[in-house]
Amino acid sequence: MAETATTTPVPTDIEPLLLAAVEVAHLLGISRSKLYAMHSAGQLPLPVSLGGCVRWSVDELRAWLSARNPKTGLLPTRQQWLNIQENQK
Repeated sequence: MAETATTTPVPTDIEPLLLAAVEVAHLLGISRSKLYAMHSAGQLPLPVSLGGCVRWSVDELRAWLSARNPKTGLLPTRQQWLNIQENQK
């Protein structure tokens, strides 16, 4: 009698931990080219590189967005964000 492989169902309600550029751009409501321009200008948190793929942490993006200056509405630059993170340690 031949054995059959059993498959485990893949959950569909799991939120990703990392987002690709197109997903980050959608989240921020900007184009992908604007996202890359902001990245080059140091206006976004640093992404992680996985085997040549660039991804941003969902949790870090949410925290960065919540750090928006309530008076000016501006988001922290990369360096400001790194300083905020360092001060939280």
